[in-house]
Amino acid sequence: MLKLIVKSFIKHWQIWLAVLPLFIVSGFVFSTILTILNAIKLVGPNTLSAEFDYGVFFEMPMFVGSLVILLLARNAMKQCIDLFDETNDILMLLGISPRQLSVIMTGQMLLVGLLGALIGNLFAVKGAQAFINILPTVDRHALAQMPLQFSGQVVYVTLLLQAMLIAMTCLQYCFKNYQQRKGRLSATNQLAKQRHPGLFSGSVALLFCLVVTVMLYIKAVPNPTDVKAYTSSMASSMNLLLPVWLALLSGMNFLIRPLFKGIVKRIVDLPSITKQPMLRSAFDNMQYNVEGLIKLSRPVIVITLLVGNFIALFLNTKLLIDGHNSADYLYDLIFNLLFVFGAPIIISLANVLTSIGLFRLKTRTESAQYFFSGCPPNWLFKLKLIEIGTASLISVLITLFGTFLFAIPLLRVTYLGGGNIFKANWTVNCALTFGAFLLFFGCFILINGLALRTTKKYIE
Repeated sequence: MLKLIVKSFIKHWQIWLAVLPLFIVSGFVFSTILTILNAIKLVGPNTLSAEFDYGVFFEMPMFVGSLVILLLARNAMKQCIDLFDETNDILMLLGISPRQLSVIMTGQMLLVGLLGALIGNLFAVKGAQAFINILPTVDRHALAQMPLQFSGQVVYVTLLLQAMLIAMTCLQYCFKNYQQRKGRLSATNQLAKQRHPGLFSGSVALLFCLVVTVMLYIKAVPNPTDVKAYTSSMASSMNLLLPVWLALLSGMNFLIRPLFKGIVKRIVDLPSITKQPMLRSAFDNMQYNVEGLIKLSRPVIVITLLVGNFIALFLNTKLLIDGHNSADYLYDLIFNLLFVFGAPIIISLANVLTSIGLFRLKTRTESAQYFFSGCPPNWLFKLKLIEIGTASLISVLITLFGTFLFAIPLLRVTYLGGGNIFKANWTVNCALTFGAFLLFFGCFILINGLALRTTKKYIE
């Protein structure tokens, strides 16, 4: 089994090379945090500060980053499975079981994950030094004297952590996927791809959000002069708002597929599309590759909603209700939020490169067929530009839709707390949404631009 895993890994090295950036960055993030924690352990937490526990402070981004890796590793495996259909069909014809096939796929993902962790560890000390340098002045002075050094224990823990996250996610998904086939080949498994799994779960989650939102709007406005009643009302309102946030994230994760497919179908059915050959080809390609585009954009949508809505939760409730609007207070608040979500943001950016690379490999045959049918390289580039640009705009709309659903109960809670809802600031959410997908679109242009130059050189 191990020999089969290694041989398959070497044969499909281009696929795993596309996955490598995700695990290099995650390995770098985990090893950097562990290097700082190891230095804190060496000097002792009491030496640094008697009032603040830096160990707990640095453990939070690792916890959030681990949750994001669970999501992104699963998404990367979804994309990889599509590229292994031919090889895995041969193995299934030879009699391999779904469990064995799951071990082979997960074993290859583990190899690239461990390789990425080792590469990421090489930059851990430099990363730790750079991170301490951007901390606020008080914390920077407290941590500057720590002995940051390369540690074999940090390497071991990083490898173990990354291996556990990959195994937990990929093994379960692969086994579920191949078991559902019941011995069918990928070519005969089109029925499952036409369904909308998760539509019911997503609808239930959004229905829960709607019910809680209605409860918040029928809730009586507390009397600010009655401190006890006011405090109790605000506590219950925030206790309702947090489940809405989690349910909305879960519901949007399930509903991205049907929403994306529905919008693409409406675009393709527009009568004006038939008048423009390039537009017709681009949107037909979108419809054909819609599953790949969904896998490409889903992590960016979910992470943007996760980070943006959580930041809005603090900026538009804590900031407005508490009434603190000084520059120092705002800086500290934003820094703490970015510190907690910095790890998932960096890992998600690496996932953009991974997803684009895998999608490029999947559509390479399709592009070659266009090229050898007589389509010039510039035409192919414009075709991809329209296809991915439209997919990015659809993703932006879905993200803003999720943000809007969260804004309704959030503004009500702000109002219940005595905040001025007209001073609510959603600039961060909008900037984060457009920035994420602009980066997504820019990376795609870069990769396809390099392919365009290669194709032109081939012609010359």
